[in-house]
Amino acid sequence: MKKIIVLKVKNLREQQKISQEDLAFNLEISQSYLSKIENGFIEKIDFILIQKIILFFK
Repeated sequence: MKKIIVLKVKNLREQQKISQEDLAFNLEISQSYLSKIENGFIEKIDFILIQKIILFFK
């Protein structure tokens, strides 16, 4: 499941032409943390962060 979330976040961001920096700002996380999520280096994504991602992309 982790891989699906990682790929989906990156794909949605790229499809909507949103920079990592802008998305990270909107999610209230650092750009480096978002990069680690998108590259699969984060083992667990906090439920609250997942909610923020869902709300951002609707």
